[in-house]
Amino acid sequence: GGGGVRANHSPREPSLAATTTTIAGKSPALSKTKKNVLGIGIDAVKGPGGALDIWRTQGAGDNGAFNRAIAQAIYIGQVKPAELFWGTPIRGGHTENFVQAFDRLLRLAERCDDEGVIADAIRGGTHGRIYRFMVESRPVQS
Repeated sequence: GGGGVRANHSPREPSLAATTTTIAGKSPALSKTKKNVLGIGIDAVKGPGGALDIWRTQGAGDNGAFNRAIAQAIYIGQVKPAELFWGTPIRGGHTENFVQAFDRLLRLAERCDDEGVIADAIRGGTHGRIYRFMVESRPVQS
């Protein structure tokens, strides 16, 4: 075997490899009019501040690049949080995992800091904003 990591994904939702290939513009099926989950076409993906820049920045050690891009897309109305985070069962599962981990991080921060400085800093950062978008857009269970 190849020794690489294999992800389980829905046939309706492309794998990371397929998404990366599409982002890189190597998919013959991708035209300039097709759009990704954020509603942007290939020109925006390849241009300044596009997905390729985000991946490069993240890869260079800026761990907040992706979250800042998501926050910006939500703030300017480019994407709705409910669709982005909860729009498919797979995205919903990833989102729920993030929310649970973030809740745990906040509980641990609150336990070790009576003044709440650490928890406030966590909530106030970009990850905290993304967490709030996720929680506020969570579908109501009936």
